[in-house]
Amino acid sequence: MPPRKKRTSSRGRPCPTCGRPVEDDRAANPFFPFCGERCRLADLDRWFTEEYAVPGVPDPRAPAARP
Repeated sequence: MPPRKKRTSSRGRPCPTCGRPVEDDRAANPFFPFCGERCRLADLDRWFTEEYAVPGVPDPRAPAARP
């Protein structure tokens, strides 16, 4: 899925998944910095499926990568 264009608003920052405005009030939004549970879970799925990764040097002791 191509990244969506981020939208900004006077309400706060954009959701990192969909770009909708998100209020900076963490007490009012338990899913912060996401706009809701769906976007939070979509982001988590991208980490699990390795669409997102933290760059670094591979560990030579680690098992071979999956194809």
